[in-house]
Amino acid sequence: MARSKLSWTKTKVPWKIKKMIWRLFAKGSNATYIKNYFELRVGKKTYKDAPIDRGTISKVISELDDLPIETARTLVKEIPIIKDVLEKKRPEFKGRLQQAIKPETKEKQVPAQQQKQTDPIVLEAQKEHLNDIRNLTEQWLEVIPCDPPGVCELGQWSFNTYGLPTGTGSITHNHLFKSLREHLPYEQFWDTYSDWEALYLEYIDACVKIKEKIRHQGEAWQNILKLGKDFEEPILSQIFTKQLHFKLDELRLRIRGNRLYAYFVYADDGKDSRETEIIEAEHPEGCVESYQTLASKILSSKEVVWLVTAQDELGRKQDLIRGTLQEIISRHDYIKYNCRLCPGQPSGFGEGLSE
Repeated sequence: MARSKLSWTKTKVPWKIKKMIWRLFAKGSNATYIKNYFELRVGKKTYKDAPIDRGTISKVISELDDLPIETARTLVKEIPIIKDVLEKKRPEFKGRLQQAIKPETKEKQVPAQQQKQTDPIVLEAQKEHLNDIRNLTEQWLEVIPCDPPGVCELGQWSFNTYGLPTGTGSITHNHLFKSLREHLPYEQFWDTYSDWEALYLEYIDACVKIKEKIRHQGEAWQNILKLGKDFEEPILSQIFTKQLHFKLDELRLRIRGNRLYAYFVYADDGKDSRETEIIEAEHPEGCVESYQTLASKILSSKEVVWLVTAQDELGRKQDLIRGTLQEIISRHDYIKYNCRLCPGQPSGFGEGLSE
């Protein structure tokens, strides 16, 4: 006998994809962002059944309004951060989902105050250790950017070998970083940081690819003698303006001899920007329409829509990470829990080692 459709479901989206949508929604993403998120992953096997229309995504989100309690508990086991969303949407669930969270997802560390020491040598060592933890937290705050780079600003930024802002690697590869995580057992904060790292790498890669795409399209044109070294810059500048949510300046082209130059008429004061050489050709007049068409096509592409959305999301996550670290430093939250390197407790050194 065929299994009937569950009464709360409104779509045929697979459960694993629904969980992706709900996880993104729980982290503050709206249907538009989730749509763009899936669109750029549509070729990957994991996302082959993902919806790329806002209507379906909105329906999946609305299914949370009708989830039965047992299904909600199952969901919270798999996505702990969805608990607050469910309790806000479904007041009748308050106090009924707590049992669903696995014990191992809760803060496992024993509060430091329960392990008080009286030995002055140990107390001094603990003080030094906590100062090291605080210093690392302060250094971490310093290397998290206040704003993500714009698509045309990558040349002004410095990145490590992983593609993250310079300085982050020296923090996350510090021998005390694992200890810092044990001193700050806040799952949602660490999830946010992991998401920021992944999105940052994806964003930088997308910025590089959109620049390459613009140049490759220009290189395919006929009768071009040479593309200017800044061929992409006028288009990248307009993408950056969209990222800032400013009104676009008017892109204009001017021919001088056998060269084509681009410049802007600024939207705020009507003045002209400096010129940028973009093409050298025997007949540059034939490239005017081609460049304008290319600019229009790129600016309306799904890649640019995603770049705008991704930069907004990076900024939101960076604000959250920096704000949390500032609060941790001000409140001295790192003293509340112990780590395996805290002085005055058995280290377990050598456990699991074999000759």
